Amino acid sequence: MLGVEADASLARGDGTVTCYEGSQQQIGATCESRPRATGTVTARVGYALGPSGYTLVYGKGGVGWAIDHIDMAGNVGGITELTNSNTQSVAFWGGTAGVGIEQALTPAWSLKVEYDYLGLGVRHIANVGSMTCVPVVGGCVLTTIVPPGISGVAQNFQEMKVGLNYRWGVDPWARWPGAASGGPAPVFDRASAPAGLSGWAFEGGGRYFGSSGRYSKDFGFLPLSPIPAISSISRLGFADMQTNAGEFFGRIDTPLDLFVKGYVGGGVSGHGHLNDEDFLIGQGGGLFPYSNTLSPIADGRIGYGAIDAGYDVLRGPGYKVGAFAGYFQLHQFMQAFGCSPLAGINSTADSGERLCAAYRKCDMAGRCVSAPAARQCCRAASSSAARLRICPMFSSTPSISTSSPTPASSPPTAPRRAMAKACRPRPCSPTI
Repeated sequence: MLGVEADASLARGDGTVTCYEGSQQQIGATCESRPRATGTVTARVGYALGPSGYTLVYGKGGVGWAIDHIDMAGNVGGITELTNSNTQSVAFWGGTAGVGIEQALTPAWSLKVEYDYLGLGVRHIANVGSMTCVPVVGGCVLTTIVPPGISGVAQNFQEMKVGLNYRWGVDPWARWPGAASGGPAPVFDRASAPAGLSGWAFEGGGRYFGSSGRYSKDFGFLPLSPIPAISSISRLGFADMQTNAGEFFGRIDTPLDLFVKGYVGGGVSGHGHLNDEDFLIGQGGGLFPYSNTLSPIADGRIGYGAIDAGYDVLRGPGYKVGAFAGYFQLHQFMQAFGCSPLAGINSTADSGERLCAAYRKCDMAGRCVSAPAARQCCRAASSSAARLRICPMFSSTPSISTSSPTPASSPPTAPRRAMAKACRPRPCSPTI
């Protein structure tokens, strides 16, 4: 079978990333992409399967497009004199290819599942430039200002579509030859059902799924602030979080075509890492443009469930098509351990890196923890008060000391408190 197909979809997405950050003394920016619409115009080639030809497998290829809103704002730490931002609406064009399968439900209706890839190439857009600021006592000194220029932006999409199709000109209530007249073909063998249960059915089971994903939490400014809301103060980025989960599901159908369904599941995440980025932060009497620390161990757990009720508008042998409404709840907990300074104040050899390396274990202050023993130490706190004693947060901002750290068994001292600030300690079980 040969054909031509065109489609358009509204889209709602949001992704942010640190951009134009070339060094620890550079004032970079936050770049945000917000896709708003996509579409394709393609040729489609398919082959009908089965004795009746009701199943179609197909491939498609052609032209794809997308409309994207791109926002940029300098991470200026609330300094209005340095504020720089822009917003642009950009149209991307490129190629697309996909594969799918379509199942005819009745002469008028069919259901399809399709995967598409849109490779939309690169567009050149205006950026916000950047600045270099060298920390000094009392702040930092701007040494280089790069004016706004042009940057390349690439946009690609991977889409999974589920569609219900109607064939124009065909009676929407038409049935295949041989189907029961006066209504949908029966999906259950009512004659063999026990007395009083005719038309009722139940199905249930369990399933496993694995996934890999990322999560980013930005801390910026309020909408009424003169600073753009996407201008970041800090960003927590969990990446490569691999989740293994299982769930139980069930569905009850009634003789009135009403149904109730639901599922509940849970699992664990691991093998991830956390990057903690900070922008224009004060430390030791100076102002540091950029800091980045890595927590190489990140894990967590996930729990979720849903309950729905609905009505089947179409039923037939082997299929049901209906509408439903319900309630869904998701709870995800993520935590990170470790302190590896990558850039900024935390990477200085005399203060951050050496002190952090010296305390890469679970001391009784809970600082710079990364080893498995650290998890046991922190989790041993059975109450919130005990946990605060083991894993305290330091609200003060002492100058970074270069004194030699004291042994882990001795009471906390000023250099160790300074080390804790340099290593950016966080509670052992932060909930995002």
